[in-house]
Amino acid sequence: PKGQTYSIHGDKSGVFPVINFECINFCCDTITVLPVENVDFANRDFLQMKNLFLFKKNRTKIMSLFYNIIHCFIGLSPTGENILNPAIKYLENNYSSPYLTNAVLAKECNISEVYFRKLFVNHFGITPHQYIIDIRINKARQLLAEGALKINAVAEKCGFSNPYHFTRLFKEKTGLSPTEYMNRNRILKI
Repeated sequence: PKGQTYSIHGDKSGVFPVINFECINFCCDTITVLPVENVDFANRDFLQMKNLFLFKKNRTKIMSLFYNIIHCFIGLSPTGENILNPAIKYLENNYSSPYLTNAVLAKECNISEVYFRKLFVNHFGITPHQYIIDIRINKARQLLAEGALKINAVAEKCGFSNPYHFTRLFKEKTGLSPTEYMNRNRILKI
């Protein structure tokens, strides 16, 4: 209830935003803790809410930010399973497909493409396209370390239709060209 004193104990170190609600006929004596996957997103909105709270005329903006934070949790279905799981499973099995699009992934989740992209970015902090590139680069790193395939074959097997595009992205992500990476990380089998 309003006017009472509360203390919060954390089991881990770090920053933990707390939202204190002013309620009429408060009948709950427990604190609800909601895990947040994308902490940077929630913290940014929380800090903006905190700053706006100082000025009473910002109630609608504060509520908008609050609902945006709550939207982070919409990614969970009532059973606790993430709505995006079907898309992630599809990506893991089809990362090399040249036909991976937001529309295909949204269809796997039975949601609209726009809503899929928004949920994905909120949940993972990156776009679906960037997530696909990360999966492909990680698989390429594995194949290059094994050293059984040539670079063009690795690029093709990982879903890159153009080996030059693959080389550019690989160097951008790892700081090494595929050849340099293969030479430094080759797994020697005895």
